Amino acid sequence: MSELTSGKYNALIAAISVQSPLINLDGFINNSLPKLIIDVSTPSIVNVQGNGHVKVIKLEDLREPYLNYVNGKSKVMGELSEIDYEAERIMRLIMRSDADEAIKDVMRFIEEIREEEIREAVNALRSGEDVETVIDAMSRSLIKKIMHNYLENMRRLAEAGNEDAVRKLKSYLMGILGNNEN
Repeated sequence: MSELTSGKYNALIAAISVQSPLINLDGFINNSLPKLIIDVSTPSIVNVQGNGHVKVIKLEDLREPYLNYVNGKSKVMGELSEIDYEAERIMRLIMRSDADEAIKDVMRFIEEIREEEIREAVNALRSGEDVETVIDAMSRSLIKKIMHNYLENMRRLAEAGNEDAVRKLKSYLMGILGNNEN
């Protein structure tokens, strides 16, 4: 107790396991005591009934602020997760917007091919060619023109020895066409 009342300390932190209080400040009036005692011992190491000169914070006193902190942190983490979700959603929309632009370009290319094929078919029909022959030729030409660049890329990859890329492109195309066989 003499060390505790020596006036050398402004604060005391006690964190040990005891059977009963070791420090009894009950009615103890001395300005040389630490101004603050933080007691997280179990049970409490300090008995301070009636002593107004020393601020004692016990484990029980810390429980409610700690729970408030944890609950507040949990709430903040929940809000951060909502922010992350929204940021991901916005990023997906931006990426989708980029894809939409690419899709528009592809569809514009395909539409130009389609219009050209229709003009050729109409001209062939006006010149008296057989309807079935014109439709067959038009469908074959459409497929060749639409698939030409894609198939040429596959050929280039094969020539470069990149068989994995060729297989992936084939698998991708077969998936688009609804045929899962490779």
